[in-house]
Amino acid sequence: MLFRGRPAPTYAQRKELQRRNEELELQRELACQAREQAANERFATEAATRKTKDAWREEAFQQEAEKQREAEEQLRIQSRLEQEQEAQKLLQLEVKRKANIEERERKWQAKQVRSVKELKEQKIQKDKLFKERKAKEIERKAAEARARKLEADPKEAVDRALEERRQVGYERVEASHRQVEQDFYAQIVEYKTQKAQQEERLKKLRQQTSRSIATRRAAGHAAEAETKAKQAILDEKREKAIREKEKKAALRELDRWKALCAEQKLEEVLERARQDQPAPKPISEAERRKPLLEAKRREAIKKVEMGEAQSFADYNQKVATTRQEELAKADKERREAILHATTSLEEQARKEYEEWMAGMELEERQTQREESIRHRESAREQLQRREDHQRRLDREMRREEAGAQRSQSAAQADAERRAEAAERAEREAQRAVLDARRAEAIQAREREWEHSGLEWAREMKGEPEEEEEEW
Repeated sequence: MLFRGRPAPTYAQRKELQRRNEELELQRELACQAREQAANERFATEAATRKTKDAWREEAFQQEAEKQREAEEQLRIQSRLEQEQEAQKLLQLEVKRKANIEERERKWQAKQVRSVKELKEQKIQKDKLFKERKAKEIERKAAEARARKLEADPKEAVDRALEERRQVGYERVEASHRQVEQDFYAQIVEYKTQKAQQEERLKKLRQQTSRSIATRRAAGHAAEAETKAKQAILDEKREKAIREKEKKAALRELDRWKALCAEQKLEEVLERARQDQPAPKPISEAERRKPLLEAKRREAIKKVEMGEAQSFADYNQKVATTRQEELAKADKERREAILHATTSLEEQARKEYEEWMAGMELEERQTQREESIRHRESAREQLQRREDHQRRLDREMRREEAGAQRSQSAAQADAERRAEAAERAEREAQRAVLDARRAEAIQAREREWEHSGLEWAREMKGEPEEEEEEW
């Protein structure tokens, strides 16, 4: 009997073919189950990988947000410190301004007091001159009265006049000495006052210099603190870059480990699928002899149906070869699909991470640019304020130096005037002494003249000596 141009298979061949078909069907089902399980595990692995990457990304976002908050907090702290420094500088300027105002008020009050003292001294001097003129007038009138009373006694009048003139000369000399002594003590007091004022001015200049030095030192400390803050920011950025590199390396290691895990899990799944095949049932004696009988029978039939058997074996071999090729091709396609899916996921994750890193770097550069602009503007403003403050200090120092020079020149002029007054007083004292000597010489000459006149009168009248003695 022929089957499609070939001899029809025997019962044993049909049974063997049915058994092989069942085995192939079972292998196909097991392969399908293994593919489904591998796909499920791949999906689970991809989900775990996605969750891990999301967790890493979320952690990176949180760390970046934390760093940004810390940077903002540092900026706030730095701005608060700058505001406190500005407030301290303004307070120092306000204190200095108040001190300058108080110093001006004190100088104005001292000037007013000095002017009042000068007015009082002028008034006292005028009263003294008036009293002296009055005393001289009274003395002159008294002298005239005494002269009128003593006209009858010329000798006593001459003696008294000489005594009075001598006493007046002594008093004038003593007054000139007292005036010179008073002027000398006044010069000493004035010199001590000027010295005290000069020491006060020097003390204030030293205080101002120390304050300016302290201000410059504080500015230097502020600049140093700003440099340290910039260095700390740079160090933090460097550490951030190092952490990012370490994170990238860790992500690459994690992806490689996950790929290895996926391959290992796939191999394990295939091995389990191969191991999960149903174990052969125990064979009985009849079944054990059955293959022998079947073999003998097959050999018997083989001689008769050699051609059919050979063709059937070739057909079965061809079918098995084709099936194996299909299975190998399916396995290869599955592996390529897994590799392509893993590679595409890796590429997508890498692209997302690179895009996120590029965005973060762009934001960081923008933030750095804005911070550098703010720092430059604040530094420019601080430099402008420092220059304005230094110019104000220079103007005030020049003004104070000019005031000191004016006061020094005024004191010099006052000392010169006092020296001229002392010289005039000395010349007047010398003139008074000369006047006294001249008066004494005149009185001596007058006495000689009077004596010679009396002797001449006696000689002319011839009066006795008793009358002369009475006279």
